[in-house]
Amino acid sequence: MKQIKLQQVAKIPPSPKGFEFVSVSVSLKGEALFLYRDKKSSAFIGRRGESPSPRPSVSAGGHIEFNYKLIVTDGEVSEEIALPPLDFAFPQVDLLSDGSLVIVNAWAQWKSKEEHHLNGLIHSRTSGQQSRFYAGDAINEIGVDGTDRIWVSHFDEGVRGIVITQSKDGTFDFKEEPGLIGREGLNCFDSNGTLIWQHDQSERYIGDCYALNVADAAAHFVFEPDFDLGTVSNNFASSYRKVGLNACNCFAISSDRALFVRGRRRSVRAVYLMNLEAAATPGLRKCQLVLPNGKPLKSGRAVGRGQSLHLFTKKEWYRVRVEDI
Repeated sequence: MKQIKLQQVAKIPPSPKGFEFVSVSVSLKGEALFLYRDKKSSAFIGRRGESPSPRPSVSAGGHIEFNYKLIVTDGEVSEEIALPPLDFAFPQVDLLSDGSLVIVNAWAQWKSKEEHHLNGLIHSRTSGQQSRFYAGDAINEIGVDGTDRIWVSHFDEGVRGIVITQSKDGTFDFKEEPGLIGREGLNCFDSNGTLIWQHDQSERYIGDCYALNVADAAAHFVFEPDFDLGTVSNNFASSYRKVGLNACNCFAISSDRALFVRGRRRSVRAVYLMNLEAAATPGLRKCQLVLPNGKPLKSGRAVGRGQSLHLFTKKEWYRVRVEDI
């Protein structure tokens, strides 16, 4: 089995006092974005996907706001950012080229086209100006490309257009709502949050967008039911190719190869290397990730961004570039 040696980038920064770890993502520039939530908010948070609660209520005064802090680091220099109070229970974060924050909540409660939760936020760190937009429901991942376009992928409920409403007695009602943007599986917004492109489900059906890798000039994704690799170019031209995996939770990709990770919720179970210049249906080569000391990586969170696969353990941040394999 081919071994892939990881490069140590830096140690994981300590959590801000009174805050707990929520998630880690990676910007297009390769910065790690560590998101932390006020520990006092934990009582209001259920596990993602466990139930529709705590989807923010769209009724007046029904919002629950949470306090977050974001640490942005390139491995040498770190910056701690206190986010504005957010009615986002499951936020995801990326950066625009000017440093502005794009924050999108995974869930969005919907009552009608005139009354729904705006679960996307663009926050300028220089002026403090904020703008909200509707990003769709059941969001799996987000990413900002080299022209500041915001890509958003969806899973199950979002693709099926399931609207979940909560009555005063606390019970939930489930129904399908036609025309919701999540039904296309993958959407693109401009830097103001305006929807500018949607995937065509009649071209290739996305039942669940399992993995999204937004590079400088393209968005790559792996989707159910076929688990093929899709690519949307800078001018929104789509292409697809067979991969041969029955699961993939993240991947790194270059012009001639891709490294796919199988696991659950970004954990690493196995990795597979694929030659993109080979035949239409090339074989996959199973590989093993090893630490700089030569020992196998036993656990960690994997994040694919462009050509790099990032691995985060409890204490360390590692990386491997596909072009170096």
